Amino acid sequence: MFPLLLAFALFLFFTLVGKALLEVVRFPFPIFRSWLVAPAVGLSVVVLLTLNLNQLGVPVKNFAWWMTAALALGVALVFFKRRPIFPVMQLTISLGIALFATVYSGWPALKYSFGWEGFANHDMANYCFSATRFLNSGLYRIPTLEELSGTDYTQHMWFLYGPGMFRCGSDLILAWVSALSKLHPWEIAMPAIISLALCQIWTAGALALVLIKDRRQAHFTMSLLSLSPFFHHGTLIQVIPQVGGLTLLLALGTFCMGSFHERNSKFSLALRRSFVLALITSSLSIYYPEVLPFAVLSIGLFHAYSVFRNKESVTPLLKTLFFTAILWILIGRQNVVTALGTVRFAFGHSFERIAGLTSFEAARLPSATAVLFGFQSFYSWPAEPYQSILVAISWLLFLFVLSYSLLACLQAKPYAFLFLTMLAVGLKLFADASSFGLFKLGMYVQPLLMAGLAQYLAATKIQRAVVCCVIYCMVTLPTLVDYLSRSVDTSHKAVGALSMSKPISDLLVPSIPAHSITLVGVPLKFLSREVAGYYAFEQGPISRHLRKIPARLRPLNSQFEQALRLSARLKETVGEEKTLFGASFKYPFFSVRDKMALVALKEEKYHPFNNLRDSHETNESNYFQFTEPWKLRNYLLFKATSRGGNYYDFGYETVYWQMERDPMIPNRKMYAVGRFLLFQILDSDPNVRMRVCLTKTICGPNRTTLPTGVVVMGASDVPLPLLGNGAANVFTGPIQPKKLDGIYYLAIDFSEIGKRFPVKRAGLMRLFNADVPVDIRQIVAFARDISIVNEKEYQRLDRPLSIDFSNPSFATDASIEFSGIYEDGWASAHSFFTMGKSSKGQCLKLEGILPGIKTFYSQGSAVELSVNGREIMSRKLNPGAFELTCAMHEDSEITKVQLKFKSTENLPGGDDRPVSVKLIKCSIGHAQLLRD
Repeated sequence: MFPLLLAFALFLFFTLVGKALLEVVRFPFPIFRSWLVAPAVGLSVVVLLTLNLNQLGVPVKNFAWWMTAALALGVALVFFKRRPIFPVMQLTISLGIALFATVYSGWPALKYSFGWEGFANHDMANYCFSATRFLNSGLYRIPTLEELSGTDYTQHMWFLYGPGMFRCGSDLILAWVSALSKLHPWEIAMPAIISLALCQIWTAGALALVLIKDRRQAHFTMSLLSLSPFFHHGTLIQVIPQVGGLTLLLALGTFCMGSFHERNSKFSLALRRSFVLALITSSLSIYYPEVLPFAVLSIGLFHAYSVFRNKESVTPLLKTLFFTAILWILIGRQNVVTALGTVRFAFGHSFERIAGLTSFEAARLPSATAVLFGFQSFYSWPAEPYQSILVAISWLLFLFVLSYSLLACLQAKPYAFLFLTMLAVGLKLFADASSFGLFKLGMYVQPLLMAGLAQYLAATKIQRAVVCCVIYCMVTLPTLVDYLSRSVDTSHKAVGALSMSKPISDLLVPSIPAHSITLVGVPLKFLSREVAGYYAFEQGPISRHLRKIPARLRPLNSQFEQALRLSARLKETVGEEKTLFGASFKYPFFSVRDKMALVALKEEKYHPFNNLRDSHETNESNYFQFTEPWKLRNYLLFKATSRGGNYYDFGYETVYWQMERDPMIPNRKMYAVGRFLLFQILDSDPNVRMRVCLTKTICGPNRTTLPTGVVVMGASDVPLPLLGNGAANVFTGPIQPKKLDGIYYLAIDFSEIGKRFPVKRAGLMRLFNADVPVDIRQIVAFARDISIVNEKEYQRLDRPLSIDFSNPSFATDASIEFSGIYEDGWASAHSFFTMGKSSKGQCLKLEGILPGIKTFYSQGSAVELSVNGREIMSRKLNPGAFELTCAMHEDSEITKVQLKFKSTENLPGGDDRPVSVKLIKCSIGHAQLLRD
């Protein structure tokens, strides 16, 4: 409840501050429309004040309360003196819509409180990372080498926002809210973003509200936007610059796309209008300048059309434009350069030809319009013919909105010009196969799509319009539920980088349930992708961009030169690039300067690696568990290399993807892996064994064969005993890790090139881009765990004397080594499994079923059974249930059972897995007990 109250309170604060400013400058605007656009104006005021104070060297935590109190006092004085008009009925409806949107998209906060972290993506880690720095430092404070080397990794963000002059508005908002609430930026991230989403909803209504008769269209625009799943998706994936930036874009369009008549040519009026426009533009320049071209193009088209229709005079238009440009330069200062550079960089990358596929390819499929309107999730696709039906409906609806927008252009409706501008850019992005650009544009265009639908609803009977809204809510609610469900799932998330400038005990985040973020075994030092990159700042893209500017013209040139020197010294401190096992990588994880901890979810039962390691020596909160590295032994840390990184390692081929639900074993997780994985080992024993638990059961037809020739590389190579099809849980023989510069490493080479899942499209999904894969992962297999143990731990494994193959959990039991058996008990042509201690004179009993399919039905099948490498039995099986019983000929601490079948058949019904028999149970014991 409290996070949602905080979100709504922030929205109200922005609204009141913005309205007060509009009253002070006496901006000539309709009353209700000025209230709707007020949140964007208030956001601009807060962003610019916070930025300027922080640029003066004052940490946000030192002035946040004083600045907020001063603004609140100013609002009270303005309201007392100016007595603004409150259109009660219109504001009541608008506030009701905002309150509904708060709960509709934020209900997980009712359960998880400040522990709800949305999708917790890597960008959000960076925003919180930099917000922590703004909380404790001035923007231009130059960090020390000691801080950059390990005492405070948040200081690395200085490279980005100081000499790099990158946009920082959203990070400052997080820092401001964090300082007010005394909560960590991670905890207030979702309330802050929701408050900005509410601002965008109101500002979209303001853009649609041109004349008094348009009030119904404004309300329906706000209502439909509050129901739109893809709009809320932007909040859940935590693109806070985008959510707030679109608010400012819509506000700029609202203020600028109106006719400037001759009566407005007075100097004072033009100056007041220009001040507000410059305020919004300056805020947008440091918040999300990427959308400035949309504003320039759409506003230019609007006024060109107005002048063409003789509805507008050029003189006041040019006068306002001139004053706005002057004030923008005065208010924005060097941030004007930031805006122009960011726009150039963003559009240069957006329209360049894409060499490879991204994870946003669904934005180029025919179903993209169904995603736009919320009829289906971006992450899932219904079966045919429902998919084609949704595509057809969504395309018809899109054409309907387009036709209304063209008509609205003739009526000089501001939203239509912005919509058509974005549509033109979208066509260019589609032609350039820019899936990421299309994905982002889909969220940009949401307010404008809804404004187009609202124009129709406003023209029809109110009862019919309300029924349409209810139907839209019912149809799109499952999509929103899908997005919200993913936002509380731990499978796909990355841990955020927390400030390491304090002791670990001070970093424990209170009152956050362990449901939200997980990435195990990766030090906080490298969780923010920017941090690792700025070790080579002098060679990075920001440096290359700034070097093109002459030194005498370069803003903050002294900071830039200092950044080059610090980066060079830091590179010497952390070490040069290393090469091991044919893979190059940068910077060992740990040094004596590092003050960091390994972080994991406290209650997450299964992790990607180290599931066999003890984790009892941890400092815990309700959210994370922190473990000091020196407390861990035989602990694997995945290391990104030139041969592969994890999903969040930009610049590397991905060989380790996010955790996801295991479809074969209930309540378990798995993750896709590629060919080569390198691990650093914390406090390794001289000799260890590596456990690899993986599956190829779900990799698709003709792809269930486990990789052969797999080796684990250390001081020497040791094979991984994989054979057959399906799943495996195996240990290597003893292996000595490779030592490099005092650090131990092991690597796995699966000796197989990863492949993508085949593309299968039908119906309208074949209209275009039918060959574009949505799942772009190049997968060798799905892993459930990779761990290492020493020899004593391996020998102490409590191996069973009976295995129930009908229970899929056998596939993850570390004490049962096996290969070539599917999780549901089906066995491939070659397979083996291990059991516990057996003695001479005992019996082994194997129960199973030979299916009556294809050649099995007419010819049966033959099997050879071996125990500990010795063939014990060879028998022909007939279709139906069977029992194989054989005597043990020797004592053995570990009993290894091998099965070899003469023939296999593919399962019917579209399953297509090659199988030989279905195993039910295997037991070791005395003959009488087995008969009983």
